Amino acid sequence: MSKRGANGFTLIELLVVIAIILILAGIAFTVGSGVREKAHIVSVQSDFRNLNTKFVEYYTANLDTYPPMYGYLKDAAKDKTPAELAALQNAAEVAGTEDDFYEKYFCVQPYSYFIGSYGEDLVEDDFSEGYDTDRDDSIAILEYLPVGTVDVATGNVTFEPEVYKVTDGFDDAGLDDEKSRPYVYIPINKDQFKKYRKYLYDLYYADPSNPDLHALYANRWPSLNFLHFPPAKYDAYVLISVGPFGHTGGLLTLGPPEGINKSDWVDPTQYGLIRYHINALRAYFLATRDINANGELDFDFISRTQRDETEYLDPKLPDPDVQRAHKDFWLPVDYRLYMKPTPPETVLGPGPMIYKCPEAD
Repeated sequence: MSKRGANGFTLIELLVVIAIILILAGIAFTVGSGVREKAHIVSVQSDFRNLNTKFVEYYTANLDTYPPMYGYLKDAAKDKTPAELAALQNAAEVAGTEDDFYEKYFCVQPYSYFIGSYGEDLVEDDFSEGYDTDRDDSIAILEYLPVGTVDVATGNVTFEPEVYKVTDGFDDAGLDDEKSRPYVYIPINKDQFKKYRKYLYDLYYADPSNPDLHALYANRWPSLNFLHFPPAKYDAYVLISVGPFGHTGGLLTLGPPEGINKSDWVDPTQYGLIRYHINALRAYFLATRDINANGELDFDFISRTQRDETEYLDPKLPDPDVQRAHKDFWLPVDYRLYMKPTPPETVLGPGPMIYKCPEAD
C-alpha cells in the first residue's frame, strides 16, 4: 500500500489535484475574460445607440445640425479669415480679455454638455483607461476634452473659456490618466467632407508612380483653402471607443498634414485656429474608410474581428508600403494581433470600435 500523509493523500495525488485546479482556474480565467470583453462590447454598442438617440433629438431641435465638437469655431467666426481671428486673439491677449474671445468664437464645452449627458455613465467609454488613446504618454488636440466644474448647489457646469492648444504637436494636458474618458465624438459637414475626400483621392490617383507624396502634398494642400470654417451645419458624425485593445491606432493623433511645416500648423494666421476642423476631417475619413466598398469600415473592431474585414489596401493606389507609411490614409492596426492572449502595451490590435451616423451614407 502507498504511504499516505497526515491528511490521507499521497504526494502524487496532491500534485495531481493542484494541477487540475490550476488548469480549471486557467480555463475559468480565459472564459471569464472573454465573457467580460463581450459584455463590454455589448455595453458600448448599446451606448452608441442611446447616444445616437440623444444626438437625433438635438439635431431635430436645432435646425438639422448635430452639436459642435470641442475646439470648433462658432458661428460668430464664420465671416473671419484665420488671419483676422488671429488679430482678434492678439488684441484680446493685450487687453486681458482672452476669456471673452474664446467664449465668443470657440466651442469650449464637450459634446455631452449639449445633449444633456455631462457626467453620465452613458458617455463614458467602458474600454478606456485615460485620455491618451494611443498610449504615447501625451494628449493630442482630438484626444483632449475639458473637465468642467459642477456647482453642488445648482448642478450647473462651467468650463474654462479657453481652447486646448498644443504648440509642438503634443502636450501633457494634466488629465487623470487612470479615469475612463468619454467616447470620441467627431461631427463633420458632409459637403465639406466630400470635397476633402476628393482632394485626398485626387492626390493619390494623380500620379500613382510618384513615390514622393510629400511633394504632392506641398503642391496640392493649398487647394483645400476653399474649405471655410465653421460650416453651415454638422450633418454626420462618428462615435469612437478605444475598443478591447484600448487603442485607436493613432486615429486621433494626426498632427500636421504632409506638406505643412509645424510652424505654419500652429501659426494662428495660418492653420493654428482651425486645426480642430482639419484634423476632424482627416480622422473622420480614416474612421469611415471603406476602401473595398463592401459596406464594412476598414478599421472598425467589429468589422475586423467578426466580419473578416482584412482588405484595407487599394490596388489602384500607390505601392502598399507607401500607403502603410501614410498617416492620412492608413492606420497601423492588424487583426492577427487580436489572437495574442496577453498583448504587450505596444500592440495596437484590430482597431477601435466605430459608430457612423448616418449609418448608410
